[in-house]
Amino acid sequence: MTASSESGLDCFNVVFTFHRAEQQSARTLLLLLMALEEGVETQYFLYYEDDESTIVIQDTLARFLKTKRATFTSIQRDETANRISIRNHTLFTAIQQHEHFLAIAPDCVMLQNQWAVPLHEAFLQRQQPFVGRLQRQQIGDRTLITHFSSGALYDGIALREIISEELFTVQNNNPWRSLIGADAPSPAETESFGFDLAQATVFNGNTVPYPYLVFARYCQELTGSDQALGWPIDWPTSVLESRGDLVAWADASVSTTDLVNTYLHQVPIMGNVQNDAARRAVLRAVESRRLGDRQSYPLGGVFECPTVVGDRPVDVPANEEVEPGGLRPDNSEPVSIEDLRGQFAGKRCFIIGNGPSLKQTDLTRLKGEYTFGLNRIYLNYPNMGFEPTFYCCVNTNVLTQFGHEIDQLNAIKFVKKQSANVLNNHWNTFFMQSQGAIRFHEDLKDLTWHEGWTVTYCAMQVAYHLGFEEVILVGVDHYFKDSGEPNKAVTATGEDANHFHPNYFGKGVVWQYPDLERSEESYTVAKQVFERDGRRILDATVGGHLQIFPKVDFDQVTAEAIAVQQKADTQTEVSFLSHYS
Repeated sequence: MTASSESGLDCFNVVFTFHRAEQQSARTLLLLLMALEEGVETQYFLYYEDDESTIVIQDTLARFLKTKRATFTSIQRDETANRISIRNHTLFTAIQQHEHFLAIAPDCVMLQNQWAVPLHEAFLQRQQPFVGRLQRQQIGDRTLITHFSSGALYDGIALREIISEELFTVQNNNPWRSLIGADAPSPAETESFGFDLAQATVFNGNTVPYPYLVFARYCQELTGSDQALGWPIDWPTSVLESRGDLVAWADASVSTTDLVNTYLHQVPIMGNVQNDAARRAVLRAVESRRLGDRQSYPLGGVFECPTVVGDRPVDVPANEEVEPGGLRPDNSEPVSIEDLRGQFAGKRCFIIGNGPSLKQTDLTRLKGEYTFGLNRIYLNYPNMGFEPTFYCCVNTNVLTQFGHEIDQLNAIKFVKKQSANVLNNHWNTFFMQSQGAIRFHEDLKDLTWHEGWTVTYCAMQVAYHLGFEEVILVGVDHYFKDSGEPNKAVTATGEDANHFHPNYFGKGVVWQYPDLERSEESYTVAKQVFERDGRRILDATVGGHLQIFPKVDFDQVTAEAIAVQQKADTQTEVSFLSHYS
């Protein structure tokens, strides 16, 4: 046979296989692929090696199929078949159907934008029917090349000449087993195949993972041997090309820090990344880098507290599809909603509404405060000069129309659970379920709240759970110039006069008329709950119409904090000048 076929690469094919137990890892990889550009036209073929009824990552799959050029196939698994046999049959099918393909599994991570470009170029210049990293193993007293790592490119046309259905029935002896002495330790299981090279007595498609099987079959072809698979030490492995520059390998020495600080943006793909936290760390770093071109604002009220030192990932119940991520891109230890309960006891926070009064409010005075932003508050970031510490959004119209913008926020987000399918960036997000039985949720451990006909009420429940003693409202005008039937959805026909920015709900945007009366009922409940616990909600909105909470002057309530900050700035400047005088 020839070393490779003459097939071109009009479209770069990617075959991604995963099974039931790998779904959460698969989900992370799908999110990572959506966060990156391939750089060449790419077609994905997703194969789920279990019954479709067992899928729990439907939302992510749906988004991927909508975002990428992709197909999905669920394989009805024979309960008597083992995982190796199932995956090998999937890859055998891919060899028959595709002129070429990149084979990836959930243990792979893509590490740079336009990651497919160097793989595409390497495949066009190939001298053998696969492009990837050659892997070595200790076999008895020898270190031998045994297979290609995960994340290898395969030339389907060339491999059809040597890979056939017969490989699933032939009873070849394990060519490596004879090299392992009776007293020699078995090689460790490798990659995610769960394969012990020493234990396989029969060497065929039902017992040996495809990277070993294809490699051995190709070496047999190179030697011209008609004797089963031949003798491994005679295989001409020295003529094979290993592309470790394209496909990195995560052995035990590669830490999560190494993965992000050393390999990210340096190699296209890495295989054998077994740690879920490491995969999530890559996703967070990619998202952070991808959003780096936009203007960045510091977080207001960056916090440190006993069980939340610096920032740790948010966590969610184990039965949810949404995996834990991180509050900031450089951390991986989970933080649950329960960890955050009461962590801000004795402190105050500001809930920033979106009324026109914000145009008469100097929000830069809140830069050092704990703050909540709501809905499209980010349109005001240039005037504020900071990003709120927390963010809440519950309106489905906002989430579906502006999810791509909300994705970019670094604040710790609390959003409606149903929005999980429109947000890619889950690492800093708690997804909340709405319930109507309880009017005010004092404990959010079950990730439930009551919407109260206004997102401000949701923010109050979060603030209560976090332990804030004093909540101060600003920009909650409680007045809409344009009003109609409460909760009725309408499409804006011009500039928005009801919020601080004319494009907040600008022309063509679907929004709902407010329900001010029932909002007041909810605010009354919140006031009672806070005051019963010795806490309080104040209203510092400039010219606001809401009459439920005690009124305070915004400039006065922020004056002391501003003075403290100015004093600190002055002391820093004096210290700096004295150091160099």
